[in-house]
Amino acid sequence: MTIHNLDDSGTQTYNIDTYTTEIGTEKESNKIESSMENGKKKVRKKFTRTRKTINLTITLMPEAVFQAFEVFYGNVELYASFNWTDPITSDIYTVRIKDPIKFTKRQRRTVFYDFNLVLEEV
Repeated sequence: MTIHNLDDSGTQTYNIDTYTTEIGTEKESNKIESSMENGKKKVRKKFTRTRKTINLTITLMPEAVFQAFEVFYGNVELYASFNWTDPITSDIYTVRIKDPIKFTKRQRRTVFYDFNLVLEEV
């Protein structure tokens, strides 16, 4: 995911995939099940397409990149959709942020942030 931050010197671009340490995906259940009188189950597709939930673990994000991400997060929050490119497969998904983000701030010589980002395909 690339975040653009406009400041006094022009546009700065940050790629948070650099700080993504783990990507997990899960497909939603796409079936409807009904029980018949004789005890058998009838199963069929619920939707024509199965959506994915994408779990990203972000670690050691520097403060400058985190501040740009906060602006992005403030703009999209939990309702606006955006395009996300999987850094491994280069597949592009239209997603939105599913759950509020909880950040952990760590300090070594400089300040770093860790958080989990859950995206759902729309």
